[in-house]
Amino acid sequence: MRYLFLTLLIFYSAAQGDSEILYADSVSSPDQWINVGGASKVESVSDDVDGNYIDEITQGEKQRFTVEDAGDIGPLDIIDSIVIHSRFKTPSGTGVVARVNHIVSSTANGTSRTLTGSWANYTDTYSTDPDGGGWSLPSINNLKVEAETVTVPALKRAQCTRIYIVAYYTPVPAAPVYRRRIYQQQMLLGD
Repeated sequence: MRYLFLTLLIFYSAAQGDSEILYADSVSSPDQWINVGGASKVESVSDDVDGNYIDEITQGEKQRFTVEDAGDIGPLDIIDSIVIHSRFKTPSGTGVVARVNHIVSSTANGTSRTLTGSWANYTDTYSTDPDGGGWSLPSINNLKVEAETVTVPALKRAQCTRIYIVAYYTPVPAAPVYRRRIYQQQMLLGD
């Protein structure tokens, strides 16, 4: 009896998506909100402690931050999107609207939110940068975020205790990495 061994090799790519969290790392201009509780405005929007926040009572005021540079995203990696996480409230009734803008160059983009009397978490996903182009490592490293008061009726205020960004990307290895699986099957051939 003769046997034939059939070997099948299957190659597949080992790449998969990843993410990196980017926090505010310094105050930028405009610098118009008030720091409450934290050692600095950067700490107040980074530590997620309810007693540390930035506060504003005037419509149209902005508090801008630079964002730390990406350390894990490589120059060849494909940046799929960013998600901005923020946490706001208004302790003084209704009618207060605020937003978190993200800025690259001089173009800002953001989503307005009507604030409530309790801390509320918000997320906004952007697959393109504010200029309408795809995200790149230079645009991520030049990114700024800002809290802005859109509508503040008299004797009301907006408060923000968190702003950070998650950049989602697909790593592109310098040389493709492949794994292989080997399947063997014994076949009976007969005489």
